[in-house]
Amino acid sequence: PLERGSLVVFCRVNEAAQILGRRSVALDLNRAFPGDRTGSLEARIAHALLEWLNDMDLTIDLHCFDLQTPVAALEFGRRCPHIDFFNPTQVWRFDPFRRANERKYLGSLGPILARSGKNTFAVEMDVIDHFEEMPRVIAGLRNVLQMLKMLPGHATRYSPPRYRRIEVTSDRAGIFIPIKVPFTRVKKGEPVGDLLSFRDL
Repeated sequence: PLERGSLVVFCRVNEAAQILGRRSVALDLNRAFPGDRTGSLEARIAHALLEWLNDMDLTIDLHCFDLQTPVAALEFGRRCPHIDFFNPTQVWRFDPFRRANERKYLGSLGPILARSGKNTFAVEMDVIDHFEEMPRVIAGLRNVLQMLKMLPGHATRYSPPRYRRIEVTSDRAGIFIPIKVPFTRVKKGEPVGDLLSFRDL
């Protein structure tokens, strides 16, 4: 039992999309914020969810995604000290309000909450290996609750590395062969891999 405070858990927010086996019904829920009371299904869900979350002291948004990378936490625009207690493998710093290449995330929950001064961070888990990552996620959530004095025990503060995520694209199709190991520092202009053309295979 909790020693103080309340823990609210939303297991599945877009049940209709889940039943259909899709990410969305009309539009991506995590691009629909702040939502619209009279809009599409996802816009109405986003509006109602944001009204709930505006009263919370901390929001942690758990996701699975298709990038094969260890557990990542996302902070939006300003440093979120709660992330240090969650202890992800890495922290990605997003600021869609200032960076043009990240504007596509403006309708995401995290930036909307952060812009209104709320404590929030998102957690991304590899969709393929997320069951293997669950023990780390659970331990991180427990440590955050201990830091907030909601659970008994001593909370440990960590210093996960923080990065700005940069997407690299190519106008050629092929298979990317990395020559850099994940979490290796890369200098500007330094090659990170080779792109093999399908004609070369």
